[in-house]
Amino acid sequence: MKPRLFAFFVFLACVLAANAHPNLQNAMWVVFEEKCVHVAVDVSVKEIAVAQQIATDAEKSALAEAAEKHEDYVLSHLVISVGEKSLTGRVVNITSPFKRTDPESTFFQYEIAYALDGPPPAEVAIFHTMLKEWSYAAGESWNVSYVVRTKRAGMTEVSSRLLPKQHQTTFATGWPGASQAATPNDWHTFRDYLRYGVMHILTGYVICFSSPRSSSSR
Repeated sequence: MKPRLFAFFVFLACVLAANAHPNLQNAMWVVFEEKCVHVAVDVSVKEIAVAQQIATDAEKSALAEAAEKHEDYVLSHLVISVGEKSLTGRVVNITSPFKRTDPESTFFQYEIAYALDGPPPAEVAIFHTMLKEWSYAAGESWNVSYVVRTKRAGMTEVSSRLLPKQHQTTFATGWPGASQAATPNDWHTFRDYLRYGVMHILTGYVICFSSPRSSSSR
């Protein structure tokens, strides 16, 4: 999607979306390399607090400890697959927020590397079950969604798409043989944004990893 068109679509989605508290909109960056799928996923303090059962205004040290424990939760609730095979991921770095604002807009970023066994695939499927175990209120579940921005390593073109809760979504990797059907057109993407009410306008560029980085805490 062209950058200006993408920004316009997200702006309209923001205008039309309702500010419903059970909705947590995050961001995910994915880079498809020949031997690895690199994922950088933003996880809000609110999400960590719910899953790790701590207060959203917990002290910095307590929040950092909870974020470290949340690593296993992220790995078990984010599924990256090629065909029928789920890839095994490992967290290679956790980046703390530069500053702390409200819990839904303050993010820890988890950088995860998923190794590929064979040649780079044409398509990769992503599925998540974040906060599936927890209810926002009686009869009302949390709704965690992601705006996913993807690119093939060594290329400049970036694609954007929405990843809603518990809905497997297929992404074209850009490697030879990629299916055209896996790359949504602008209207498809716009419709998804409106349907799920994306609230955040994303800024910055896709993080392109040259190699996994080791966390200072490891």
